Amino acid sequence: MDIDPRRLRVLLAIARTGGVLAAADELGISPSAVSQQLSKLEDETGHTLVVRTPKGSVLTPAGLAVAEAGEEIERALSVARARIEGGPRWLVWCAWADSPALSGRW
Repeated sequence: MDIDPRRLRVLLAIARTGGVLAAADELGISPSAVSQQLSKLEDETGHTLVVRTPKGSVLTPAGLAVAEAGEEIERALSVARARIEGGPRWLVWCAWADSPALSGRW
């Protein structure tokens, strides 16, 4: 099962907002685009992830499992971004200076 991680944001937005229209508004895309991405994600997983009801959209057990994984991925990416943006940049230079490929040139 290959899942396009970009589609996870659509599922997470539906989970947060409770519906396709609100998710589309949150993501700044059309409701049709949200529905299309959700449909592709469901095809990729082989499961129905969201059930539409008169009161909004509800995640199925499979949808909850995929959404939980999506949240973990987003948290991991957030940590990586913070490390990249806030970490000491000199570590990169030290790694290069200690590189066997460069050691004879310094």
